[in-house]
Amino acid sequence: MTKLNNDGIINFYGALFGEDGKEFANKNIEAVKEYVIKYFEAMENTLPKNELLITKKIYGIECDVMNIDEIAKELSISKEEAIELKGQAIRMLKHPSRSRIGYPILLGTI
Repeated sequence: MTKLNNDGIINFYGALFGEDGKEFANKNIEAVKEYVIKYFEAMENTLPKNELLITKKIYGIECDVMNIDEIAKELSISKEEAIELKGQAIRMLKHPSRSRIGYPILLGTI
């Protein structure tokens, strides 16, 4: 079973889908957990390694939730670089080309 942090999952869903997404995730946490697991499995080969790693660590996917300072130290990069990589990852995950992967999972069609 993949390790997931409820608060991290809710915040991740909010990052992708806004406040409505956060509210939905809070009400449907178990369904959202399944979606996030499938979504990250689908994204494994589409995101650069560091962006994927940072996103997982910030939102507690397959690990404990970490803050930007902890991640920067672990990866031996500056805090600013970690923040930039997080932003790039979220932009990539929101991109329409990835939505084609994410939304069918969300709708339960795959």
